[in-house]
Amino acid sequence: MELKKILQDFVNEPYEKLLGMARCAFAELKPVFDQASQDGNGSNLLIGLFATSLAVDGKLTELEYKFVNDLFGNISYEDVKSLVEMHYKAEMVDLMNNLVDSCGVELKSRLLTLCCCFLAVDETISRDEIAFIVKLCD
Repeated sequence: MELKKILQDFVNEPYEKLLGMARCAFAELKPVFDQASQDGNGSNLLIGLFATSLAVDGKLTELEYKFVNDLFGNISYEDVKSLVEMHYKAEMVDLMNNLVDSCGVELKSRLLTLCCCFLAVDETISRDEIAFIVKLCD
């Protein structure tokens, strides 16, 4: 029950606060992932994480699209939709779970915060989204 309350707290946050939390988490995570990446660009893993977070409920809302653009800059709706559709697979959930599991506690906490911002921005948390975050937390 505690997790549902935490997720509801994210849902209750104003849009601008969620955006600020996501920006902060991304700014802290990107250099770590850049350093860990073979090509020096860890953004692909973080993009996979946010795309999977948006995909788990099977839909991309206008508010989620706006959030992606406010966070990352001007990206077309079709590009975001395509990215989300590519991550709407159980294999992507497993891959993201393995990524999160490979991180230390502090890094994992930032990754989970980033995910929760994406999950909550459409002002709802579905059962699939709860299952996703539970899997990432285990």
